[in-house]
Amino acid sequence: MKKEQLISFNIQLFADKKNKSMEPTTVKVEDIKEFQEIKSKKSKVYSRDELNKIISIEREKVRMEISEKFIDREKITNEKYKCELEKIEKEKNEISSKLHIYILKEYATRIASEKGLDISLINMFDYTKETTDSIKIKLDNIDNIFNKAVNERVNIRLQEMTNHMNIFICNKCS
Repeated sequence: MKKEQLISFNIQLFADKKNKSMEPTTVKVEDIKEFQEIKSKKSKVYSRDELNKIISIEREKVRMEISEKFIDREKITNEKYKCELEKIEKEKNEISSKLHIYILKEYATRIASEKGLDISLINMFDYTKETTDSIKIKLDNIDNIFNKAVNERVNIRLQEMTNHMNIFICNKCS
């Protein structure tokens, strides 16, 4: 290289500054012992068997950590699926209940119209607790009660009419 391309540096700028206070530092005996222990641990030589044991132990620790994390993730996933399944089951039950109510209302409407009953009577049933048999029995009872009440009222009217006719006939005869 040419001398012109070289850059001159002041090397002294990069040197460490000297400690301004020249007081001696004290070192504790405990620090020395700790340093010696660390130094002795670092310089220990392991045999192949010891090294293989250490490696297998470390591998087993890592496997256990991974399996614990996997089990934890699996538990969380299972809990999420259980919550979603419960939610779906609840929605399914609600839809099934609504369909059951709709079918029962249709059945009650058909039976009431066949018997000649007023359709507004079917609104008094609690369809969440009813079955087709119970609805049929209740509509039969309503029909019987209604017919009985109508017959009684007709009989009363007929008796009143016959009484009026008798009075009318008696009045004409006299």
